[in-house]
Amino acid sequence: MARRVALVSLLVADYDEAIAFYVGKLGFDLVEDTDMGGGKRWVVVSPGTDGTNFLLARAIGDQAEAIGRQGGGRVWLFLHTDDFAGDHARMVAAGVKFLEEPRRGSVRQPLGFAAPGGLKTDMTRLLVLVATLLAFALPAAAAPRAGKVRVLYLDQSVGFVHAPVMPPKASNGPTLSEIAMAEIGARSGAFSVHSTRDASAITPETLKDIDVLVFYTTGALPIAPATWAAIQDWIKSGRGGFVGLHSATDTGWPYDGPGEPYTAFINGKFAGHPWTQGAPITVQALGDAKGPMNQAWPRRFAYAEEIYQYADYDPARVRVLQALDFSDMALKRPWFVPIT
Repeated sequence: MARRVALVSLLVADYDEAIAFYVGKLGFDLVEDTDMGGGKRWVVVSPGTDGTNFLLARAIGDQAEAIGRQGGGRVWLFLHTDDFAGDHARMVAAGVKFLEEPRRGSVRQPLGFAAPGGLKTDMTRLLVLVATLLAFALPAAAAPRAGKVRVLYLDQSVGFVHAPVMPPKASNGPTLSEIAMAEIGARSGAFSVHSTRDASAITPETLKDIDVLVFYTTGALPIAPATWAAIQDWIKSGRGGFVGLHSATDTGWPYDGPGEPYTAFINGKFAGHPWTQGAPITVQALGDAKGPMNQAWPRRFAYAEEIYQYADYDPARVRVLQALDFSDMALKRPWFVPIT
């Protein structure tokens, strides 16, 4: 006999207020909203998995006293996620008020937040997530700027669409990576960011108002030849900088104008990832141990991550800061694999 808890009633003061919180802020799916007559509605929301759904029940009369107290003062709801950092960033951006800051280093990481009415809720971390430092460095020739670095972040996917750049279901809201970029900029105070998922929006005029281009992209981007030539001139002149994240090497388009094609510019193209997401790897630091980027990481450390390997890569053209150390890795390759 197969049995499961299908619905749990959750007392709320107002249907629309509750939908705005659980769907608009927490990112739950609105499964059903049916008018039952007499001011009553059958409103069901789901965390988006095959688990238990919630019936948002408007309190009547004395029931209102139980709003926010259904757990008797204890944590009432435990929401499990396999993307703690992404969900936390998105909820913070949506205005969810957390009761504490995230604590790192634990496989199970409770983090409480308050729902309408004071109901305590908990998001439990299932995977160990390590904060990654993203440092933006303008060319040495660039003149010092007063104020924040102005970043234009492009996360357009013409090819494969990765989860961090996937728009929310049934909306055109920000992607997880757009939220993360905005949060890093706001918390550090180092840069402001404008995000776009349309490479054709980048023009020679656009470059006059930004300092750094950041790509988290795939496929043949719709960048005009004149724009790509202008981007290269902008970088060579010292007026601008470029950062490629993750699949930026899985990007490219035909180009025979001034300068060089994108693949040559970024110095390599995606040639598979033998080390898939969560694979155990060992990272070694290269170069000056006193450099600001190398100071942010141990000289050698174990990690778990998806790592790309590249074709058309010329090591003489770049300064590698980190690479795979195969000395104690199970999955090895007979060639050098840079990371940063």
